[in-house]
Amino acid sequence: MWMPGATELIVIGFFGLLVFGNRLPKVARSVGSSFIEFKKGLKGVEDETNDILGEIEDTCRETQKQIAETKQEAKDLLK
Repeated sequence: MWMPGATELIVIGFFGLLVFGNRLPKVARSVGSSFIEFKKGLKGVEDETNDILGEIEDTCRETQKQIAETKQEAKDLLK
């Protein structure tokens, strides 16, 4: 696979400046804000996932507690 060297990167950068010149700060700002929004979206998904996992763990604990209580009641009835 072709990897550009330092000279090629300088030439590409020069042509990029010629093409985007005065729009470059606006493009950079736009890319930066898009990246920030993407990170916020990932954080939101992570928070929702943690909330769901917490609810699942709570439900598991409640179910295990109910199973233990039912077992004890069954043992008491069989005595």
